[in-house]
Amino acid sequence: PLKLRHASFLNPKPGNYRTIPNQTENYIFDHETKQLLPPEEIPQWKNAAPLTGLVGAGNIHSTTGDLLKWQESLNNATILKRESILEMETPHVQANIDGSDAYGYGLAIKSIYDDTKIFHYGGTLGYWNSLQHFKLADRTIIVLTNNESAKGLTNAMKAILFVPPLVAEAATRGEHPEKL
Repeated sequence: PLKLRHASFLNPKPGNYRTIPNQTENYIFDHETKQLLPPEEIPQWKNAAPLTGLVGAGNIHSTTGDLLKWQESLNNATILKRESILEMETPHVQANIDGSDAYGYGLAIKSIYDDTKIFHYGGTLGYWNSLQHFKLADRTIIVLTNNESAKGLTNAMKAILFVPPLVAEAATRGEHPEKL
C-alpha cells in the first residue's frame, strides 16, 4: 500500500550475504591501522558472522526514500491504527537504550530540544542506520551508512536543525557532545 519499491526482507543463506543488487561494502574502524577496513581484513572481525540471517535481528533492507514513506505512514496512520502507533510510541520500559529515556514497542523515546524524539537504530559489522522523528517539529532524520563512524553525522544533523549556530558549529568539531 505504501509503494515501498526498494524495501525488502532478506533471509540469506550462510556464505551468501551479498544478495542485494548494488549492495554497499561494509567497513569497520580498525584501531590498530587507524583506518576503515572491510571486516574480513581485521583479525578480530575476520571470522565474525553477519547477523543478517537471524530472525529478529533486522534483515530489512531499504532506502532513505522508502523509510521516509514508512515514517510518513506512522505520522498519518496510513497502515496502522492511530491507537497502535500510540502504543508503539508510549514508554513501556524506562531505560537508556541507544541514549533514550525509555523504550516503547520497537521504538526508543527521548525528550530532547523541547520535543519528543521517536527513533530506532540498527546495524551489524560496520553497517549502521538511524531513523529519528521529532514529533512537535515534525522533522525526520534518516541516515543509512556502510561504516559505523556515521553516528557523528546524525548528531551534526540534529544540531543543524535544533541548536543555535555557535553550538552547532562546535558539535561539528566534536565539542559538547552531551548537548546532542
